[in-house]
Amino acid sequence: MGKAAELTPEKLRTATAEVSKFARQKGAETLDFVIPEAGALGIDAAVTGQAIAEGSLLGLYTFRKHMTNSLGPEEVKQVNIMTKQITFQR
Repeated sequence: MGKAAELTPEKLRTATAEVSKFARQKGAETLDFVIPEAGALGIDAAVTGQAIAEGSLLGLYTFRKHMTNSLGPEEVKQVNIMTKQITFQR
């Protein structure tokens, strides 16, 4: 994806789409994405989550209206987007 300082939501969305396509082709049924601590990527955690959700949807989309057989790869059944928020108490 390039240097961390050059990471944008669009680059993250595009990378997630490619990873999702690849995982489906390899037969994955579930995809798990973990967002680092808030702001660790230089992008707000909510924006990061949205980019990952949109990228996985775009990457997994297939137009099947006119397909007569289902010889393509199996479908991904679940996509999980998780984050780890660490808080300290005094």
